[in-house]
Parts: sequence; C-alpha cells; structure tokens
Amino acid sequence: MTSHRVRLPAEWEPQDAIQLTWPHAGTDWEPILNEIIPVYEALISLLTGVGEVVIATLPTNLNALSKRMTQLGVSADKLHIFPVESDDTWVRDYGPITVETGQGLCLLDYQFNAWGNKHPCQLDNAITSALFELGAYPGAAIRERKLVLEGGSIETDGMGTLLTTAQCLCNPPQK
Repeated sequence: MTSHRVRLPAEWEPQDAIQLTWPHAGTDWEPILNEIIPVYEALISLLTGVGEVVIATLPTNLNALSKRMTQLGVSADKLHIFPVESDDTWVRDYGPITVETGQGLCLLDYQFNAWGNKHPCQLDNAITSALFELGAYPGAAIRERKLVLEGGSIETDGMGTLLTTAQCLCNPPQK
C-alpha cells in the first residue's frame, strides 16, 4: 500500500537553502536602498557560511551582484543567483511552501495577492515558477495551487499542527 502522507516541516528543521530576493529601486527599500544593500550582503555572507542561498535578482543586476558576491568572498558553490523580476523582497509570503511527500519534496506554489492587492504583486506571484524553470530547486516537484496563501500567515510544528487565522486564509482565489 502506498502512503499518501504529506508533511509540512517546521521552520526550524534542516533545510537545503534559504531563498532571498535582492532589493532594488522598485521595492519598498527604495528610500533606504544604500543602507539595506550592506545588510543583505552581510546576511548572505553569514548564511553561505552554514548553507546554500538562492537569490532572485533583476536580470539587469545579475552580473553586478555576482561580481559583488565574489568580491565579498562568498563561496560560489553555496550561492545560486537567478535573473527573475520582482515587486518586493518578502519571500516568506510569496515563495514556495515545501512539503515532504512519499515521492520526495514538492513545492506548493500558492497565489500571492500582496495582502489583499494592497501592492503590486504579479511579478512576485510568478517568482516560484520562474525559479523552478531556471533550475533553482533541483530534485523537487512543483504544484500550482489556486488558493491565496501568504507563507508568513502559517506556522507548523512539523507534526500536523498548523497555526493560522481565518482572516489570513479567506481571500478568494485569483483569476
């Protein structure tokens, strides 16, 4: 008999990589972009010291970002930079929800509507599928979901308990 059990791991469990979106002038960081870039650089330097990092960055920024990471001494084998357009940098809300299945890891690509369409989000809503097509998630499957779900609106203990609120989950699916 085949098990159809799907498990949503807790955030504190071991993971393959951390995903970030590089800030740019089209994000909320625009007024303090010169201040936030060094924070992202330091974060990436720390993260690549313990694991891998996947970064979505504007295609026009790809070469400069790669060069800057080399200048900072970031290990190239721990850093994976992909040219992908974005509206914002808060990956936790629009990035994939990874679940364990009997067939391996599966990325659930939920719809993102920027907190009830308060901000532009079409580019962010497409990041997971774009990164998947570019090979950012080797070995994982992907499944598009119609439900609007911001990843930051759920918590789990990895043992079947899910914490959320009805307000977070009651938006109608995007068309």
